[in-house]
Formats: sequence, C-alpha cells, structure tokens
Amino acid sequence: MFLNITLIRDEPFFLLSFSPNSELPGRLLHLPPHFAAGAPQGRLSVGSLRSPWLWPSGQWTRRGLWVAIISLVLLVGVMAVVPPVSRDALTHHLAVPKLYLQHGGMVEIPAIEFSYYPMNLDLLYLLPLFFGNDILPKFIHFAFALATAGLIFGYLRRRTTVNLALAGALFFLSLPVIVKLSVTVYVDLGLIFFTTWSLLSLLRWRATGFQARELAIAAVACGLALGTKYNALPAFLLLAFLVPVLFVRNQPQNALASKKAVLWGACFASIALAVFSPWMIRNLIWTGNPLYPLYDGLFNPGGSGHGSSLGPWAIRKLVYGETWWETLLIPLRVFFQGQDDLPQLFDGRLNPLLLILPIFAFFPRINRGKIGQAQGQG
Repeated sequence: MFLNITLIRDEPFFLLSFSPNSELPGRLLHLPPHFAAGAPQGRLSVGSLRSPWLWPSGQWTRRGLWVAIISLVLLVGVMAVVPPVSRDALTHHLAVPKLYLQHGGMVEIPAIEFSYYPMNLDLLYLLPLFFGNDILPKFIHFAFALATAGLIFGYLRRRTTVNLALAGALFFLSLPVIVKLSVTVYVDLGLIFFTTWSLLSLLRWRATGFQARELAIAAVACGLALGTKYNALPAFLLLAFLVPVLFVRNQPQNALASKKAVLWGACFASIALAVFSPWMIRNLIWTGNPLYPLYDGLFNPGGSGHGSSLGPWAIRKLVYGETWWETLLIPLRVFFQGQDDLPQLFDGRLNPLLLILPIFAFFPRINRGKIGQAQGQG
C-alpha cells in the first residue's frame, strides 16, 4: 500500500494504490496544499494516512456531533433563564422548600399531600431560594440531564466508538421529554441519573469480578433515586432482583453460589434502603406510614385521615369511565395517547422509540469484529 503525490494544474493530488499488482484501481483524491507542502515526493508510509485531512469523515462527524450537543445545551440555557411557570414547580418543588425556609426547618404540612414525598433534589433548591433566586433550580435540574448524558457517553465509549458514544448522548439530550424537563424545576432528571448510575454500576460490578465497592456504589445510587421520587420503587425492586441473577449467571451452578447470590442481593437492598431511610423515618413519625401516601391502607388499615380510599382501578373506572381492557393497555397507551396537563391521559406522552428500541437488546450480538475495527478507528 503506497501513496504517490503529483501535481495536476499546480494543484496537489495523491494517488492511493494497494499494490503494484493489485486489481483494485488507484483512487485520485485532492490533497490540501499545506499537507502537500511538507510531504516528500513518492511513497509515504501508511501511518500518514491517519491524518484527519485524509480521513475527514470521522473527524467531521465528531465535530458535527459536538456542535449539535453544544448548540442544544445553549438552547436549553436560553429557554431556562426565565421565571418558572410550570404547575408542579410553583405548587410543589419550589413551594415546599420555601415553606421550610420560612419555618426555619422541615415541618409537617398536612394540607399539602406531596410534602410527604422524598425530597433529595428539592433540598438542593433551598440554597438558591434562600437568596431569592428561583431560576437557578432549573439549571440544577438540567445538570442531572448532562450528568446522565455523561454516563451514557462513558458506557458507549468503552464498547463502541467516540462518534457513536456522542450520538448516544445527543439522542438522550434531544428527547422531547428531556428537553422539556431540562427547563423546569422538577426532580425527574435526578431520578433518571441515579437509576442509570445504579444500573451501570451493577454492570461494572459484574465486569470487575463482583467487587464489593462497585455493588456499594450501585446501592447508594439506587438509594438516592428512592430519596428523589417514589417512582424509583419499581427500579429498586428490579435492580435488587438483578443482583443475584448477574452473580449466578457467572458462577458454577451449586448451592453455595445461590446462597452468595441471595446475600449479594440482600446487601444491595439493605444499603439502598439505609440511604433512603431518613425519608421513611420522617413519614413514619408523622403519619405511621414510611411510604406515605402510598399503601396507606396497608400501614393504617383503620384510617388515619390521610389520602383517599379509592384505588387507581376504581378511579380509572368511576372518574374516567374506562373499561378494564383500556386500563390494562395503559403501558402501551402512554406512548400514543398521552397529553400534557391531563391526568386522564397520563399527563404526558412517551417517545415510541423508548418502546421499540429496547427490543433490539434481546437480539444476539453480531459482527463483533466490525465493532472492534470501529473502535480502533474511533
């Protein structure tokens, strides 16, 4: 494989050939003048082919992805520098911390049911609110989206190429629901960050030979997710069951391995619940229910005066007039029928790609050699 440089009408070109006897024709391409000026006439080493001028596609793709990410971040920043107007921000995520500031500490507010929710991120909003700034909490919330994009980039970078890793981060940041959340004072982006961090730490726990440190990091992240929003409860259960599954699949099938797997799962759950425990203790003291207002009928069967006696199935039937099959199809309907600010239609719509793309995770990997080659070029 060699490179010949020549001049055609005073413009530098190079002819790339694979061998003198190769049946593949040479390729005549334009060579930038400043590159040719320092290049010797005749054959060049293959190493010179690594110049970004000779392979502009990967470099320009990477630059384009960076430009898209930076432009998106700047656009979100521009949209965020206005006072908050979203309903949940004004009645919950900013209102409750302001009441805590007025009372000089955390106090029970029975008139506001969601004041019993876990408030890891809401407590971060206390500092800017103390100085009278209700815009900075938007950027605190947006920072968790950027941190999640960083986790995605790091995970993909170790397995694919830089360009694909950047594309993954850009895909996440450009999701409509992420863009909308990035300019509001909510807590959902914190929930996404902590659950993603926990899952990736579990995968790293398996890859590093089941080191206790990685499991502890995953459990702490899961506990922080629980302390951010109750929606992390399903993720906690799934991750807690995933721990023994990951361990057993990489160990000899015997009774000792099964016992160790259960022990690892118990350790994960214990650490996560310990991190979450301050919020459970608070609610247990105030209401007798550590997960209030969830499962209040279980913890206070005699009735505590808190909450409603109607369950979600009864509400869907009596309030919204839904049939049983419409209620069962909610996990699919939320991708197609959702509408903002309408509780009957789930207060939002999820991107259908989030339903379709995970299917490909169950397909066996193919062309690993090609991926390895791409890593070398990325």
